[in-house]
Amino acid sequence: MKTRFSLAEENLVRLVALLTAAMGVINVLSAVTPSLHNRLQLLEEYSPLVISTGGHLTSALSGFALLLLSVSLWRKKQLGWWLTLVILCASIPIHLLKGLDYEEATLAALLAALLVYLRPRFHARSDIPSVRAGLWTVLAALGFTLAYGVVGFYVLARREHINFGFWAALRQTVVMFTQFYDPGLQPFTGKFGRYFADSIYIVGAATMGYALLMLLRPVLNRRVATDEERARAWTVVRGFGCSSLARYALLDDKHFFFSPGGSLVSYVVENRIALALGDPIGPPEDVPAAISAFKEFCAPNDWLTAFYQVQPTYLDAYKTAGYSALTLGQEATVDLSAFTLEGSENKNLRGGFNKMTRLGYRADVIQPPFSPRMLRELDSISDEWLSNRGASEMRFSLGWFDEAYLQTCPILLVRDREG
Repeated sequence: MKTRFSLAEENLVRLVALLTAAMGVINVLSAVTPSLHNRLQLLEEYSPLVISTGGHLTSALSGFALLLLSVSLWRKKQLGWWLTLVILCASIPIHLLKGLDYEEATLAALLAALLVYLRPRFHARSDIPSVRAGLWTVLAALGFTLAYGVVGFYVLARREHINFGFWAALRQTVVMFTQFYDPGLQPFTGKFGRYFADSIYIVGAATMGYALLMLLRPVLNRRVATDEERARAWTVVRGFGCSSLARYALLDDKHFFFSPGGSLVSYVVENRIALALGDPIGPPEDVPAAISAFKEFCAPNDWLTAFYQVQPTYLDAYKTAGYSALTLGQEATVDLSAFTLEGSENKNLRGGFNKMTRLGYRADVIQPPFSPRMLRELDSISDEWLSNRGASEMRFSLGWFDEAYLQTCPILLVRDREG
């Protein structure tokens, strides 16, 4: 029953996102379509021409904004919900003022009511530092444009011998920056005047676009794991780690999620993707719950989740949680207690081993702690190998050269005749 309800919620959110995009298209088409003549005659008796003209341009801008915001609604963004609701409510009087377009106004009102009804479904947060950066960008750009516009209009007015006062220049700049239309006051003559006006439009459009992207940015995981969390993760890995990836779960590039049942999910965040390394590490009976808990933890941050290099043991649990499986490869494991080079099955391995022995190679397993000299030697070998491949450290599931990590595990060295 819970799965059906979740699917219904998901479909409602997607429906609202699609309706918002459709409303954006309607707004744009309405802005470029001439209003009905009889409605305009009635409107002109009560509405100034400047409001009607501005209404068309504002309708086009709100339509473009709704198209962008529909993506954020698809992602269940809280801030996207608020911005969409504000634009829809503002577009209702705009549609009426620009041409008594009550059809579009009614659609906007109905969509706004549906948004209010579905409010709890939109729970994904935005990145707070990015929101602050977006707001500061708007304020800084507005301040710069006000000064730039007032001075520019003053220079143009002096050049064209037009009486253009401070408040008129200020009003002109604000209207052009926020509404992108000419209220009829500017002294635009010659190429310089037109370039100057276009520059205000460009600054306004770029600022609004950048601010909207920053306001809707997913949460960035800037938090670093504490010493207590690392100690807890060590305890979980020692007690329940059973794959070759378990030790990599503790490296410094990972974040930690602990399920209520005591399991550990080690993950990194790139853009909107929270990528977990391997299966959750913990009590086997808690792994299915940990898979679902990690997904629920990531959803409010606007993160999509994926698990990399999982074992087939828990595939059913992943499918139940809504994941699909993709085979990338297989991992070979060897039972060392029963391994031998004898017999016909291991003929090729035995031949390779004997050849390397004749060439003077030998394998040594050394135990920590390692001397600084040994670590420097290993570091130079690692650097040379990377240089020959023209590559850099892979990290994540492959690790990197880290002295602290090396001091916690044995190392297998292969030496030639010269040692």
